[in-house]
Amino acid sequence: MLKIESSQSASIANLHFEGVKYYVNQVLDFYINFFEIINGNLPAADSKEILYENSDLEDQTITALFKALGYGVTNKKIKKREVVDICQKPSLYLNPEFLNNRNQCLTLFNDLKLKLEEIIKSNPNRLLEIEREIEDKFTFLREMKRDNTGNLIKGNYKEPFNNILKEKIFHYNKFASKSSSGLPRNKDNSSSW
Repeated sequence: MLKIESSQSASIANLHFEGVKYYVNQVLDFYINFFEIINGNLPAADSKEILYENSDLEDQTITALFKALGYGVTNKKIKKREVVDICQKPSLYLNPEFLNNRNQCLTLFNDLKLKLEEIIKSNPNRLLEIEREIEDKFTFLREMKRDNTGNLIKGNYKEPFNNILKEKIFHYNKFASKSSSGLPRNKDNSSSW
């Protein structure tokens, strides 16, 4: 998202997209593969290989991504051997919001991947439009509230989805942190953003 328009906005947006796309795509691929597994489209018996060994994400990042889905113990590292159990018995581990909407979650993460470049390069007005499009398509993301007269009104993203979208996928604090060593820009981690 670019807040300031300048003659260099497009080149800055391209540079930023090139810097973050590898990491963000890896996170989206994790969630897409996870929901493919629990939806029965990929074999749960192969989940360790699919989610860990075919990923360039660090183990601690994968643990954080699992925990965002509602995995029980907050300070416990998820061991690779537990992944198959998590994928075979998701009702024991997942927040019901994700479990009950697992087909829509898969579609959502696929849509985010398709729109990734547009989302990262968009100006704030276009981002608001994209957000409305997502909310309209994926109504399970919204909390419904009532106004003073009792009519239902749209609320914000439900907390578990808000956490995934803002803290795990589009992790601006991680992108912008001076204390961070940066996000990997490529498969061999030879440079970071």
